[in-house]
Amino acid sequence: MLSALIALATLAHAQSASEAWRLLETEHFRVQYPLAAEAWTLGAVSELESIHGAVEREVGWSIDRRVEVLVQDPWSMANGMALPSRFSPAIVLWATAPEAGSSIGDFRSWREGLITHEDTHIVHMLRPSRNPWLRGAQDHLLGVGPVAIKSPIWLVEGYAVHMEGRLTGTGRPHADDRAALLRQWAQEGLLPGYEELVFGGGWQGRAVPYMVGSAYVDWLAEGWGEQSLRDLWSRMTARTERDLDEAFQGVYGDSPAALYRRFTAELTLAAMDIERSRPPAEGALWLQHLEALGAPALSPDGARLALVVTGPWGTDRLEVYPTAPSDEAREAWMAEREALLEKDPLDVPAVEPAVWSPEPERVRHTTTRSPVDPRWLPDGERLIYAAWTRRPGGGQGPDLWIWDLEGGGERRLTRGAGLRSPDPHPTQGWAVAVQQAWGQSGLVRVDLDTGAVRPLVEAREGVLVDHPRVSPDGTRLLWLEHRDAWRVVTSDLQGDGRVELPLPDGATGRSPAWSPDSASIFVAVGRGGFMEVERIGLGPAIPVRLTQSAGAAWAPAPTPDGQGLFYLSSGVGGVDLRRMDLSEARTPRALDYTPRAPAVRQDPISPPAPAAVALDPGRPYGVGRQGLRLLTGGVTGPGTDTLEVGVSMGDLVGRSSLLALGSFGSGSTGVTGLGGAWTWRGLPVEVETRGFALRGAYGDRMGGSAALSHTLRGARGVLDLRLGGWGDAALDGGGAPARAQVYGESVLFTHRGLDEAVGALELRLRGGLGDERFAEAGAQLLSEYQGMGLDLSVSSLIGDGVSLVGVRSSVAPDPWGWRRRWVPALGGAGLGAQAVHSGTLAVSPLGEGLDLFAEHHQLSQGYLLLADDGHARIGDGLQLAGLRLHGEMAGMPLVRTPGLWIEVGAASVLLDPEGGRGKLNDPDTWRGWVGVGWRP
Repeated sequence: MLSALIALATLAHAQSASEAWRLLETEHFRVQYPLAAEAWTLGAVSELESIHGAVEREVGWSIDRRVEVLVQDPWSMANGMALPSRFSPAIVLWATAPEAGSSIGDFRSWREGLITHEDTHIVHMLRPSRNPWLRGAQDHLLGVGPVAIKSPIWLVEGYAVHMEGRLTGTGRPHADDRAALLRQWAQEGLLPGYEELVFGGGWQGRAVPYMVGSAYVDWLAEGWGEQSLRDLWSRMTARTERDLDEAFQGVYGDSPAALYRRFTAELTLAAMDIERSRPPAEGALWLQHLEALGAPALSPDGARLALVVTGPWGTDRLEVYPTAPSDEAREAWMAEREALLEKDPLDVPAVEPAVWSPEPERVRHTTTRSPVDPRWLPDGERLIYAAWTRRPGGGQGPDLWIWDLEGGGERRLTRGAGLRSPDPHPTQGWAVAVQQAWGQSGLVRVDLDTGAVRPLVEAREGVLVDHPRVSPDGTRLLWLEHRDAWRVVTSDLQGDGRVELPLPDGATGRSPAWSPDSASIFVAVGRGGFMEVERIGLGPAIPVRLTQSAGAAWAPAPTPDGQGLFYLSSGVGGVDLRRMDLSEARTPRALDYTPRAPAVRQDPISPPAPAAVALDPGRPYGVGRQGLRLLTGGVTGPGTDTLEVGVSMGDLVGRSSLLALGSFGSGSTGVTGLGGAWTWRGLPVEVETRGFALRGAYGDRMGGSAALSHTLRGARGVLDLRLGGWGDAALDGGGAPARAQVYGESVLFTHRGLDEAVGALELRLRGGLGDERFAEAGAQLLSEYQGMGLDLSVSSLIGDGVSLVGVRSSVAPDPWGWRRRWVPALGGAGLGAQAVHSGTLAVSPLGEGLDLFAEHHQLSQGYLLLADDGHARIGDGLQLAGLRLHGEMAGMPLVRTPGLWIEVGAASVLLDPEGGRGKLNDPDTWRGWVGVGWRP
């Protein structure tokens, strides 16, 4: 849950709030979008209402509130998100369309399929309970309806995918990928059990709710009718409270688990019938993996092969293999076999493995940059590839890199160009690549020396391009083009003389490649729920189907001599690399069996096209529509408790945010008071103002602060700069005099990937001048290796009235509290000093956020803060060690919440600075705490 919140916070700031945003309203939607995305957004908005009407008719429910829509392009990837909250339902649309090889790459229009899927979530899960008591609680307290509460993820996502197919005639229900995946899993006995429908393990495990869940929903609708799904939603929201099993059984006559077993039995029977009627005819296994493999790339001389391998930790590495056969692995296996037989002549030796996978000769891997689409440069010693890197304004996008295999170095070729899928010209020093931005894509030429980019095939509204290839003779281009489906297109080097290659009716093309003589094309052709590699001539020759796979075959890579063909195929639990001898290839017989179960894709239903509506451009965004959120937090620890309640208000983009909190502390060590903050992000420089009045551990003071801050982002790090001032006075008019101060802060965060590890360094400088001067310098080093983390931080805080406190307050503004360091194990105690030098070492064996830690605080002329505002001299050191779970994230405008910090921990004090006075150093007592707080 914590990781999901962090991801949501990251996405919220992927597009800067200071950009030129616009706002557009329809009957059921309020759309916020950057001006740069206006063309894509207006096309989406013209379809919103007609799609929404179709979704409501199919779901059988009409929602009674307007839906917020946020258009983004944070990572130049295809995705979307729905938040079915009755407080403020919202949809996030990512403009970038899927690549042709994606599992969601089958669509008539990306906007249409994306809106249909996400709007289904909203309408489906916002249906309220008809029980008045439950409806009141769910509407006003939880903000979610019974369908969302009772539905497992396979039903939520499976139904949305089902609606993709039903309302668009395309999408995953009609895609060859789903049919091939389910068919092969069924043939191999790998279909997930009902309990595994949440997220299965292994290869494609995260796709289980979408692929298997949607097929199960399709099967229910086919057997019981579409009305049965609407009846299920009605029973789940009835006045009589029912769980999913009870509601399901009332419609289908049995539990979802029991009927799922029947579904898998029918699917397995159909898949086995296909296997008997269509035996595989494939190339020999060359490389077998339980991990995902990227498309293979052969060097110009055919001696080496490069491909991207996804490892067990979800990280990608670029591997290079020799293609020459090696008998070392087989000889070692045979020697071991003979030794076993010599020891035991009656033993039965094992059969030979199906493949003797070679070892890579080069591996390139960093944890901060995953390579995709590798291709060889003409010299055969360097690889060009794409990788997603940070954009200066936030988010990520693809750029090109060149890896020198012999020298081992890398060179970044482009910056912020949005380029992927490169392919170099064999002689002319440039590469063709796909350039994408805000839902549009075109082809460009990239100079391999300078990285200069110039257009080749201009981006056009409603047309997508992918997977460009330059012919081996250097005279023609080849690429995939999408209008209503993916087609194979060729042209000359200027993009003129465009010719579309013929594909069978209803078929789509994927991952085309030139033959070595530039006279024909190898392409993966999908139709009827199968995907096979075919050879298509540029002339009148009849296409030849080369493979007949158990699942799917794609990504062909012919050898330079024209005698062999490498390609990928779905294998047992993963992706296999195969090699086919083209001199022995035969055309397999045609498919002659169509099963009833969804082992083969459904026939498209050809729904009517959405009724497009002409719209004027939206109006300037201004402050946006403000939404309200109730907040609670506080700290409980040894000898102290503080409760915080309040509200936050803000817009969907995060341009304006308001935070108001009240704090109620126990005794003199808690914090009691009021505080508020307003932040404006509509300018390149962020403006923040705060006010506060409080009593307790921080003193009895009232005051305010104002600050300007700016963030500079680069490929390797982030620099935060802040300048401001604050002033305060005694709360009751007496006591200490009024004070004023100006302050500044500079925080540099930089990171670097080092093969299997990632390292990050944060440097922090703070200082204040005025009535109470202080200075702080700190450094934090973080590293991670295969999920295990190490955190080392050191700092020095020097100035007037610096201290360690056991209560952290959301009411006190950051600059006013910078002279205080939070040590929650102190609880109600407080330690003051002229200077505090601190060091912390934390180890995270189970992942980031869960630490075993030890820390030491060295106090210069330390003293114990007492309840009567006096002090007593103490020792000069505090040491403690323990366990903590913690996290901190930026604000999430999408759900109208400010920044959040959470910490739960327990520690034992090893060195007592009080000399035993306060029993801090009690070896039999662990001191625990829980804290949740907010910040602007």
